[in-house]
Amino acid sequence: GQLGEMQGRVKELGTGYEELRQEQGSTRESLTKMSARLDLCNKYFSGLGKGLKDAHNQIVGCEGVLPKMGEHGLPPLMPRTPRTPRQNSLPSPRR
Repeated sequence: GQLGEMQGRVKELGTGYEELRQEQGSTRESLTKMSARLDLCNKYFSGLGKGLKDAHNQIVGCEGVLPKMGEHGLPPLMPRTPRTPRQNSLPSPRR
């Protein structure tokens, strides 16, 4: 009686142990895949950061390429040219 009961419990424990080992193997495999993906993401973000830094350095390093700023912090839209009144023009109707 008791021996048979103990053998049944040992068999259950053995089955549970094997299930845990299989689950551990699956978990280890998933972690390995996730680690590889995380490394790839890290490389992508490092490359993105380097690209942004290079772009920033090119923009800051080429100050002569950008137009000079106007009075209000924005570059002028069109260069100002002196206006001369036309000799044969009609008076403006807006007066």
